[in-house]
Amino acid sequence: MIVPAPLRAVTKRSLQSLGSQQWFRPFGMALVRSLNRRTFQRLKSTPGIRDVYVRGSFVRGGFTPLSSDIDLALILTDGGGRSFDMLSHIHKAMRDARRWNPNLRDWWCHMILTSELPVVESFSELYESRNWHDENGRASATHIPRTDERLRAAAAWSQLCLWSGSAFHAFLYPNNRIHSFEAGVKKTFRFAEQMGPGTPSLSCSNRRVALVGVYRAIERGASRILDGIKPGEGGSEGTEFIRTERATFVLLENGLSDPELEKRFSELALQQNPEEAVTYVLPSDAFPAWPFPAEQVLSGRLPRPMPAPLAREVYLFEALFLPSALRLALAFPDARERLCRVVSSLRRAHHLYAGAEPVGTAPPDGDAAALFDEGSSLCEALQEALLSFASARSDRK
Repeated sequence: MIVPAPLRAVTKRSLQSLGSQQWFRPFGMALVRSLNRRTFQRLKSTPGIRDVYVRGSFVRGGFTPLSSDIDLALILTDGGGRSFDMLSHIHKAMRDARRWNPNLRDWWCHMILTSELPVVESFSELYESRNWHDENGRASATHIPRTDERLRAAAAWSQLCLWSGSAFHAFLYPNNRIHSFEAGVKKTFRFAEQMGPGTPSLSCSNRRVALVGVYRAIERGASRILDGIKPGEGGSEGTEFIRTERATFVLLENGLSDPELEKRFSELALQQNPEEAVTYVLPSDAFPAWPFPAEQVLSGRLPRPMPAPLAREVYLFEALFLPSALRLALAFPDARERLCRVVSSLRRAHHLYAGAEPVGTAPPDGDAAALFDEGSSLCEALQEALLSFASARSDRK
C-alpha cells in the first residue's frame, strides 16, 4: 500500500515531536540501543561480515528517537566483499535487519573490505571514522591522522554540490523530490560552513530566499576551491542547460542580484524539464570546479577537464566511497545500470590517482556479475593509488 505524501509528512512530524520530548528521550534511546545491539549481533553472524559499527547522528549527537535514521559501517571479509554471491546474502541480511529494526530506513551504508582499512585510516577525517562506535559504544579508532585543509575543503565542496541538487530539485519538482527541501538546504549549509566563514544564517521559511542562500554558498565554495584557477570556457551569457543520463545542470550568467535570482528560480519552476533527472542550478563561474558525473553528456556543452591536481582533490570524496557504491548496487533491481555508472566512475578515479591511461567514454560492457568483477579489480588497484596519494600529501606538509 502506498501511503499518501501528506499523511507521511504528518506522521513524520508527529514522530519527530514525540521523539524530541525530554520525558520520552531516555525511553526512546534505550529502545534504539537495544534494537541496535540485536542488529549488530545478527549481522555479525552473517558470513562475510567481520564487524559492524554505527555512525552518523547517533554518535555525533542530534539523533531523535522515532525520527532519525541509524547509519552503519560494515567491515567485510575480503572474500565476502569480492564474492558476487556472498554479497547477495549480505544484502538479504540487511533487508531482514530493516524489517525488525525500524531505525534502519536508509539504504546507504559503508561496505568496506578488511584490506581497505588502511585507506580508511589515512583519510579517517573524510570517513568520519572517529565517530564509528561498536554495539557497546566504544570508538573504532584511537589515532586519527589529520587530513590537510585543501582536501577537507574539497570534500565539503563535493558534498555541498551533491546536496544542492536536493534543494533545487525539491523546489522545482515538489512531487518528485529525492529528499525534502529542508534536508537539502540544511545539508548544503552544513558543508558550506565546513569550507570556511561567510555562510549566512539558515532559514527555510521562504523557499526562494533559501535557494538564493544555497546559490551564494556555491559561489563562495567555487571561489575557495578554484583559488585563482579558471580552467574551462567563459561564463554563459544566458541560461544554459547541460543534461546527462541522470542529471540536468542549469548554468546561470554571472552577476545576478538576489531579486533576479528569485525571479529566475520561479521561471525555472514553470519550465518542463525532465523530472527523472536531478536538477542542479549553479553559476557559470562554479562550473569549472563542479564534480561532474562520469556518465555521458546527452546535450549541452561538454565540460573541459580540470587540471589534474584540482581534480584529485575534488573527486577524492567520491573515490573513497566508490567501493561501497559498487557493493551496494547489487541490492537494487537495476543493478546493472548502477554498476555501469560506478564502474565508469572507478575508471576515472583509477586514471586520476593511479596515472593509468584514460579508458575512453564508452559505457562498460557485460552483465551485472562481469561488471562487478571489473569494478572489484579497479577498487583493489585504486586502494594502492589512494595510499600513495595520501603519502605524497603527508610528505608535502
